[in-house]
Formats: sequence, structure tokens, C-alpha cells
Amino acid sequence: MSSTPTTKIKARVIVNIWGGTITKATGRTGNGGSGISSGSILTIEGSANIGTAQGGASTNGTGGDGIHSGSVVKISGDTITKATGGNATGENSTGGSGIGGSFVNVEGGTINTTGGSGKSGGAGVSTESGIVSIGNANAPLDLTATAPDADNAIRGRGGKKLDEIIQLEENGKLGLVKLVENGVTRLFHNGVYTKTALPGFSGSETHPLGEWVITKKPTCTKPGEKQRSCTVSGCVVTETEELPALGHHQWSGWTPVEGGSREYRICAVCNAVEYRDVSHNSDSSTISTGLRVLDPAQADILQNAQLVRLSQISDVLYIDVSHETASLQGVLSDLTGLRSERIGTIVFSTERCTSTLSLSDVAALGAGDTPFTLSHSGSTASFIVGGADHSALLR
Repeated sequence: MSSTPTTKIKARVIVNIWGGTITKATGRTGNGGSGISSGSILTIEGSANIGTAQGGASTNGTGGDGIHSGSVVKISGDTITKATGGNATGENSTGGSGIGGSFVNVEGGTINTTGGSGKSGGAGVSTESGIVSIGNANAPLDLTATAPDADNAIRGRGGKKLDEIIQLEENGKLGLVKLVENGVTRLFHNGVYTKTALPGFSGSETHPLGEWVITKKPTCTKPGEKQRSCTVSGCVVTETEELPALGHHQWSGWTPVEGGSREYRICAVCNAVEYRDVSHNSDSSTISTGLRVLDPAQADILQNAQLVRLSQISDVLYIDVSHETASLQGVLSDLTGLRSERIGTIVFSTERCTSTLSLSDVAALGAGDTPFTLSHSGSTASFIVGGADHSALLR
């Protein structure tokens, strides 16, 4: 259903608003009429969209309610952009409620409601004689109730406390009630009413979350983890995000183990330690290869013993370069031909990066004359074969 901007909706019988849009419904001024009113049951459901329900102003007592029932008001999963109680003037005046009735039952929805002004300010949601029940069991709830006194923004009979009126469940559905006084948002959340404003809370989140805390540091090869928790006392909701692995190790040079036949090196990032057995070490002069190692100026430095250390340990060829940026280049037959030297793996290391390449993975990448480049720049590595990126083969 829909209405014109100045319509007042009033009935003494049951009113059921099912879906549709009401742009604006305004109560009569003078005696404080309600914007939408029923003397009996008033139901708003079916994803109805109500723009403004405005209670009329009163000059002799109580402002009208934005939405009112003499019996039961039931709202279920709808959007009420603005339900506002009418203002009242006079010595004993009371502002109207945004939503009021003998019984008020809100079962989800996106609702913004404001109490009118008066000698005594109106409530956002109230009942004078019955029960107010608010929850998110059946539909997500995002309710903002504004009043001159936030403690009374939602008011039930007999001074019931908010945790008796509002039943929010941790059920995967949004469950949020915001109480606003003079522009300051306070929050009823997880059974707790925060009487002080929450720092950093924009009023739109399901939970006001604190700062991220690293609970598990990432290493070069394994991801880490960070968490942040809801800042409302008593809430146990925690959000977790993965921190990506830092990437390739940044190894130091090889250092002999005293009194033994092994060498070790340490990662400057994650402090991992790697050992290798040098009891079967082959000098670089015994390795026949057409590979080239290019420095940042694209000069071949493979034969420069001060910049490149070439060694074979068992079936692994280690190529250690004293540069942050360098590349290993050649054609695929240069790699597959190393098998005749009993080499199955190449470990290419620069000052901040190490890549391991299994030669069994490269044979199917192209013909023997297909060019390749294994590049290191800082801590980043790439493996390009015939113009195609095969960096996923690097370990």
C-alpha cells in the first residue's frame, strides 16, 4: 500500500500493513494525534517500508505517537525510516513516543524512532500499561531509539530494565539496539547496556570491535593470525583474520658448523635455520652448465667467484649470489641437461630471497630452446618460461 505525504492513518479496528510503502503519515496537531493508529491490533509486516510516521503536536497534554495502538503493536522485519512522537507544551506536558501501545512487540527490522519533547520527554518505544518486547529471533534487528533521556529511550511498564525488554540472540542475525541522547550513541548489546559512549563506534556495526592484536606471527612460509574482540563487556564475539606468509626467506650466507661437515644459514625475517651437509660438496669447476647469472646491470657474473658461489651437494645445485637483485637465465635444455650431472634440484639464493626449483617440473614446460628467467628482486621471486609465468613451481 502507499499514501500521500500528509495522510493520517487511523482505525478503531485491526490494522494490518503488509508490505508496500507509506511515504508519510502525520497526526493532527492540537490534541496530539498519532501518525499511524489503531484502537485494536496494529501489525506491520511483509517487509513494509514506512518513510515517516509523525505524531501530532499537543498544546494541552501529551504529544501524539508516531505509530500507536490501543492494543498490540507488532512489527516484524520491516523498515521504518522515521517514527517520531509529537512535541507537547504546557506545565505537565509529555512528548509522544515514536512507537507506543498497550503492548509493543518488535521482531526484527530496521527502525529509527524518536520521542517528542515536553516537560517530560517522550520515549522512542514505550508502553504505559503492557509489555515491550524487542528481539532478533526471527529477523535481523537494527533499532535506533532517540530520546532526551537515553535511559528512557525504550520504556516498559513498571520500570522494567532493558535486559528484560530486549532479548538479542547470537544467532547469526544482526541484533543491535542503539540509544541516542543529544547525538551521543549508547548501545544495548549482548545483554549489556553501556551508559558511556563507545569510542570508535559508528553505529552501523553488529559489534563495536577493538584494535587488532596479532595472536600468531606469520613466518616466511606459514601464515599468521590476528584477532579483535567486541568492546562491550561480557560479549565474547571475536573476529579473526589470516596474516599472509611473509614470502621467501631472506637467508644469511652459509656458515660452517665448527668441527663438523655441515653448514648453516639463518633467515633474517623469521629466524628459521637451515643446514646442509657439505661432506659431498662438488666444486663449481666440476659442474658443466650453460646457465647465466645476471646482475642488476644485466652483466653475466656466473664466473665471478666473489659474487657467485656455485656448489653441488648430493643432487642439489646451490647458486648463491651476493646481490639483492639478480636473475638466473638460459633455455630449458640448460636445466634438463643438469640431470647428467646428477642434479635434480636448483636452489637459487640472493641476499633477501631463496627459490627452490625441481628440474622434474620443467621438462614439460616447452621445447629445449625455450628461454626462461628465474628472477629475484628484493624478497620477490618469479619464474618466466617462454613468456608464461610459472612462479607457482618455486618453493
